[in-house]
Amino acid sequence: MPGLSDDISAAIDDLHREQARISKTGAQAVAVTATVTSKDRMVTATVDGQGRVTALKLTGTKYQKMAPAELCTRIVETMRQAQEDATRQSMAVFAKMMPDDLGSFLGGKTDLDAMVAAAMETASQPLFPDSDRRKRGENSGR
Repeated sequence: MPGLSDDISAAIDDLHREQARISKTGAQAVAVTATVTSKDRMVTATVDGQGRVTALKLTGTKYQKMAPAELCTRIVETMRQAQEDATRQSMAVFAKMMPDDLGSFLGGKTDLDAMVAAAMETASQPLFPDSDRRKRGENSGR
C-alpha cells in the first residue's frame, strides 16, 4: 500500500525533525547563564541554566568590614536574583517550543485566577443539563 508507506515515512521524518528541535532547545537551555551584580557593586554572582552558581566575585574591600550576616545576606540575595534571571531565560527558551497557549502559561502571561474561576464555573454546571433529574424532582427509577 503506497499511501500507508508514504504516511509512515512522513511521520518518521516529522519525528526526526521534532527530535532535532528538542535537542537544539535543550542545548540552548543548558547554555543559559545569568550574571547579577549587587546594587553596591560589591557582589557579582553567575549561575548556569539550572541555577547552579558558577562564579562568585567580591569587589573592593568593603566586604571585609561588614558583619558576616550582612555579607551573607548580600551574597544570597545576589545569587537568588541571578537564579531567577536564569530561570526566566530557560523558561523563555522552552516556551518557544510550546503551543501558543501553553507558551504564554510558562512565560507567566496567563491569569491563573481567571483560569481557576472559569474552571470552577464550568465545574459547577451540570454535566448534562437536560437530564438533571434532581432539579426537576424526578426519581432515577430506583
